[in-house]
Amino acid sequence: MLARRFEKYRGKHQYDAVVGLSGGKDSTYVLCQIVNKYKLKVAAVTYDNGFLTDFAKESIKNTVNKLGVVVADHIGNTGLRILASSLSIYCMGVR
Repeated sequence: MLARRFEKYRGKHQYDAVVGLSGGKDSTYVLCQIVNKYKLKVAAVTYDNGFLTDFAKESIKNTVNKLGVVVADHIGNTGLRILASSLSIYCMGVR
């Protein structure tokens, strides 16, 4: 079912998906699956709330370099509002 949904939107926009990337194992796994298994063109987004560790930043850098993914590098509240507006969604109560 998920693969069919991806096919519906593949290639219709500059990116097929936007994936939140914290640098942790869960978001890294999701990004790897979407890129490698589903072959989607992805923009990764990292929200820096002021607590993003150097280890997480290094993990993000290594992951996006290995996968060839574009990253909106450590966006703050302004970037989050712009992203939410462009996707016509609400993100964490910020619109």
